[in-house]
Amino acid sequence: EQDKREEAEEIRLLYVAATRAKERLVIPWFAEKGARIELLARGFKPEAGALVEAPDLESLGSAVAEAGKTETITISVTQLADRRREWQESRSQLLVRAAKPLARVSPSKLAAEAEPRDDEPAGAEREKAMDFGSAVHDALEIVDLTATVAQQRGQIEQFMARTGLSDADRRRAVELVCNALGSELLARARRADQVYRELPFTQVVDEGLMEGKIDLLFCERGRWVLVDYKTDARVEVAKYTQQLQAYEAALRQVAGIKLAQKLLFFLVDGTVKEVG
Repeated sequence: EQDKREEAEEIRLLYVAATRAKERLVIPWFAEKGARIELLARGFKPEAGALVEAPDLESLGSAVAEAGKTETITISVTQLADRRREWQESRSQLLVRAAKPLARVSPSKLAAEAEPRDDEPAGAEREKAMDFGSAVHDALEIVDLTATVAQQRGQIEQFMARTGLSDADRRRAVELVCNALGSELLARARRADQVYRELPFTQVVDEGLMEGKIDLLFCERGRWVLVDYKTDARVEVAKYTQQLQAYEAALRQVAGIKLAQKLLFFLVDGTVKEVG
């Protein structure tokens, strides 16, 4: 009675498998449970065709075929073991990396902006210079590029009045931003098909996450141009090359954007330098 129930269950499973299979139905056979092949032979005899591979049932029972199959299985198991070992090693490395605190990296640190040189302002003077640079960047972000020159100056003056800069620094910042807006580079941005200012991004890097903002990104005739503003009195391209390359890598990874130009815009004297 137990054998009949098991056979009936096998027939049911075989039926379900045969009616659910889409591309290929593989029926396993084990030396110790050859009855499954016998059941298949009793139930129906598959015929080879364009969609069916019919095994030679008699050959499956021969010692030669069995020896060959054992060798094949041994090789397969070895390969699977190697793959599992590689997976375990990869998993272990990922777990170690995941256990580390998530570091946040700023592109500006690549330009050593956090550590002034001996001939650069430090302490309170450096903090004042950084506040001035932030105010200029913020003004270039919020000003209406399509407004008239008079309207733009009014917007900039109103914004600077709320920054907390000294009167002298406010006047200097207004002139710096107005001069930048009158440059050919910003004129290109106004004519561009797409324009993004202070574009935030987050990129996965080996150290953790790199977070930053791109001052200006615009697309003209299908060519993407990146612009980074600098309020430095000294024009130094090499100092910022790695920083702009980090922006380029982030745009490529996050948005699939390939840059045609990477430009440094030194606002003090209006110098524009291309970075390779």
